[in-house]
Amino acid sequence: MAEFYLQTHLFLDFKWKELMNSAYEKEKYCVAKCNLNETCEERCKRPVLELSLLAKEKQELYVKKGVEYCKSECWDSVDLSKCSKRCVGEYSVVINDFKNSLIDQYKSTSFYNT
Repeated sequence: MAEFYLQTHLFLDFKWKELMNSAYEKEKYCVAKCNLNETCEERCKRPVLELSLLAKEKQELYVKKGVEYCKSECWDSVDLSKCSKRCVGEYSVVINDFKNSLIDQYKSTSFYNT
């Protein structure tokens, strides 16, 4: 069931990383305009921090729920390997919800001073 972990990492290491690199650039630009004002800098850093935490939480939730789903589905299975393969296939349709929810959140995030 490591597939759940790998599915999320493929997305996070490529598409999400690309989006977050853009967010870091916006943060950097915002912080530079703050002239060492701590309150301003904290406000600039908040969106990126919140997006990072959300991605981590959603990844943990997706992986945990996928593993729980497959454990419950295959607990009494005669052929554990076959059941696990089927189960992973069934649950993997949820990966699009995982990806889309993060992308939607990114798109709806307000970045300051940009």
